[in-house]
Amino acid sequence: MDFLLECVGFPPDFDHDLLMEFVAERGEPTPWRDREGRDRRLDLGGGLELRLDHGLGVEMPQLLPWFRSPYRMRVATAALESLPHSPLDALLVGRANPPLPGPDGRHPPARAGDGSYEFACHLGDRRRLASVPRPGHVLAISAAGFALDVTRVSPDVGADEPGRAAPARIQHLGGGDDPAGCLEIDAPMLAVTHLANPLTGLEFDVVEVDAPGRPLSLFVSRWQLDQDDAARPRPGWRISGVFLFQGRLCGGVPRARVGRSFG
Repeated sequence: MDFLLECVGFPPDFDHDLLMEFVAERGEPTPWRDREGRDRRLDLGGGLELRLDHGLGVEMPQLLPWFRSPYRMRVATAALESLPHSPLDALLVGRANPPLPGPDGRHPPARAGDGSYEFACHLGDRRRLASVPRPGHVLAISAAGFALDVTRVSPDVGADEPGRAAPARIQHLGGGDDPAGCLEIDAPMLAVTHLANPLTGLEFDVVEVDAPGRPLSLFVSRWQLDQDDAARPRPGWRISGVFLFQGRLCGGVPRARVGRSFG
């Protein structure tokens, strides 16, 4: 997963083992994941943190970035699947930006063409849910996407009208050979914020792209862009690629379930 760390200002040649030791020593426990206290999180500021997870076993911990997006996504659940190689996580699959509830308080089913779109992410705090939500149950998620591959960064030449960007195209990659929790995104960029990694001093970009309902927060590797001789992200342009989404719950969890979950 080192390529995900490139998206937040860790160069390809950084000392991975030393960084893991630093997070294990300086990070704080994550009891919503691991009550034994082995998993740690290190806050780097600006909404960014590093996660040290032992989901693959004591001998193979993972070091992953996570970002607290300012946008709460509404996701109508289709499935919440366990991940055999990461038992403390879950794969959330559903539709983002589902229709709002009607006068009876019920959410109508999300369908193509109603402004919702396919969504999936790795949910890092599934233990907040005591059971799998019913199909259609709407959760609030804080999530961000980290680039696995960026295929294009360019002016938006596909605009429907002069001065107006073409709408985002978002597709869940859910095939047998596709990595879990990934979206293929082609969308206009609304804003690009430059942040500095406090451990390396290197800058990285938080890219906000237009999407139905709420913008999406994306991260890209500057090293990949330079290697591919691609342009840097800029507002008003368009970005296309495949992004792995990491998320956490921030609403929509039934109170009774939370009580049982935390004992």
